[in-house]
Amino acid sequence: MIRILHIVALVILSLTGMFASGVLLYEHLFASPGHSWQAAACGEGSEGGVSNCEQVMHSRWGKILWMPTAFWGSLYYSALTLWFLFIGRPSFDRRYWHIIPTLGVLMGASASVFFIVIMYAQLQQWCFWCMVSHVAGFLILILTLLLWPRRRTAERERIAAAAPATVRRPARPHPSVRLVLAVSLTVVLTGVCFGQVVVGASVLTKMEMLKAITRVMYEIYQDDLRDRIRTRPDDPVKFAGDDGERLRAVVFSNFTCLHCRQFAESVDGQFSPLFDNHLEVVFKHFPLCSECNPWFPEEGDPDACRAARAAEAARMQGGNDAFWKAHDLLFSRARQRRLRQTDYRELAGELELDPERFVADMESDEVARRIQEDVDLGHALGVTSTPGVFVGNRHVPNVAALEPYFWQAVAQMYEAKARRRNGGADPSAVTAEDAAAPPTASLTARPLDPRPE
Repeated sequence: MIRILHIVALVILSLTGMFASGVLLYEHLFASPGHSWQAAACGEGSEGGVSNCEQVMHSRWGKILWMPTAFWGSLYYSALTLWFLFIGRPSFDRRYWHIIPTLGVLMGASASVFFIVIMYAQLQQWCFWCMVSHVAGFLILILTLLLWPRRRTAERERIAAAAPATVRRPARPHPSVRLVLAVSLTVVLTGVCFGQVVVGASVLTKMEMLKAITRVMYEIYQDDLRDRIRTRPDDPVKFAGDDGERLRAVVFSNFTCLHCRQFAESVDGQFSPLFDNHLEVVFKHFPLCSECNPWFPEEGDPDACRAARAAEAARMQGGNDAFWKAHDLLFSRARQRRLRQTDYRELAGELELDPERFVADMESDEVARRIQEDVDLGHALGVTSTPGVFVGNRHVPNVAALEPYFWQAVAQMYEAKARRRNGGADPSAVTAEDAAAPPTASLTARPLDPRPE
């Protein structure tokens, strides 16, 4: 009877630790406690010594091996629950199997000591559910050590031998290898399945957060209408659709900027198809280097200015197509960290341009003047970082420039305008709730007008 109560206590404590870790995991994934009593236990204080689960979970120790620490706690207590429930106390002749849970709970208790020290000495914040989990772990350690199998005493052997044959039961070795393997496999499969669920929930949560941020950014975009942005007839233009139907995007870019390269790749692969390839991209220079950008307060990277001059030299000699070839080559070299070692005569050869004229154009006053005009225009429009993107004379918030949900919402807005101009149904303008929905209508019926209706 005592042995059964011992096992029951271990299972209950393991379930308690699993419950506490599950509460923390839920709050970590969904950024809120599931019930008011959970929030009351965690507290909302920010002073030292106050229970504050949120601050503890979002510290540098809130994740281990890219997964929430609470996930590992849940998995640890789940494994203990399965072990004690199905194996419990081994027989004396198979006591070596008890080494497995003993080592496990020793490691768990050591981890608890470590995290308690971190909360006390470094974070100066206490997490209620963390402490519930740690206390359960310490109690499990004590009971696991007390569960170690012992040889029968002489008195117990005498009593067992004196029992009637019909009552006496032969002692069977416990656990069998098959049972240990079955429980171990169950623990592994539980961990794999649980991990997939946690990763999936984490991804869905991040997507919902992105959608919420996108809604806010879209509302900012709608309200930020500018005067028509000046462009030159010979500005570099990329357009993948048919002539006559265009929505203009003006992009202030920098060849040493990682996000500018990512934006250029996303326009071709993701954003332009949302507009049925009727998105026209006009390139403007905005190198983040004071050598050619007096509005940039830092010295910056001189390669940004040299790359901008090279792209302009390619346009002067080879026109629009040569510019975009140079654009792709310069970004490719920047990706490979070879921009600084670029031989611009060799680059001109790759572009099938005259190398001597190319280098002379790079150093010419005309190229410097054009870059300066772009930089001044960007400054006047409030560009301070790259890429600076304007679509339909509206400024795209910097944090939304690479966000597909945002571009889907913009595509819907202009599709709705196209439908209204075609005499179709009068759908309301895209709302914040539509920010994550893919576009559904065509933009090919009539030329797009970026001006507000």
